Order: sequence, then C-alpha cells, then structure tokens
Amino acid sequence: MAKDGLTRSACLIAVVGTAAVAVIGFSTWRYEVSLSRSAVALSERTDVTATVALAAAFWQERQAIDSYIAAPKPAVLRAVTAQHDRFQRLAAQLGPASRGADARSRTQAVAAQAHYYSVFTQVSGAAE
Repeated sequence: MAKDGLTRSACLIAVVGTAAVAVIGFSTWRYEVSLSRSAVALSERTDVTATVALAAAFWQERQAIDSYIAAPKPAVLRAVTAQHDRFQRLAAQLGPASRGADARSRTQAVAAQAHYYSVFTQVSGAAE
C-alpha cells in the first residue's frame, strides 16, 4: 500500500513539475515577444519624433530663406545654413524605413529638400 502511495506521489510530482516547466516556458516566450514588440514601438516612436523635428527644421529653413531673399544679411544666411545642417543631421538620425513606401517617401523628401537648398544657393547671389 505504501508503495502505491509513493508511485502516485511520484506521478503527481512529475505532472506538476512538467506543468510548471510548461508555464515557465510559455511565460518566457510571451515575455520575449513582448520585448520585441516594445523595441519596435520605441523605434517607431523615435522615428516619429525625429520626423516631426525634421519637418520643423525644413519649415524653419524655408522661413530663413524667405527672410534672406527679402533682406540679405549675413546673420540670416547663417541661420539658413544652421537650419540646413540641422535638417541633414535629423535626416541621418532616422532609422532605416521598415516599409517600401516609407523608404521611398523619405528619399523623395530628402531629395526635394536638397534640391530646394541647391536652388537657394544658386540664386542667393542674386539676392545680395
């Protein structure tokens, strides 16, 4: 009788141990999934913040360019250059685009800004 009780206890311990290992394995797997998703979310949040700053830098550069064309002064030209440099730094800080359309849009925006600035540099001599 005592041997039957030991066998039953051993089986119960084996079942509970197996269940505990399964729960720990499942919890670990879900934790890893959660960490992965949080890393993606943080990366995208950082990209959103940088994109907003990038748009602000573009519009501030454009405003400085308009001011320089209206009244060419060295201080305003330095402001244009500073905003252009800021735009370039922010564009470089953006992580790689995860989707094809994102990458294409970003490339087009940076190219358009570069063209805009190059046109300004070409005509800025006429404003002086």
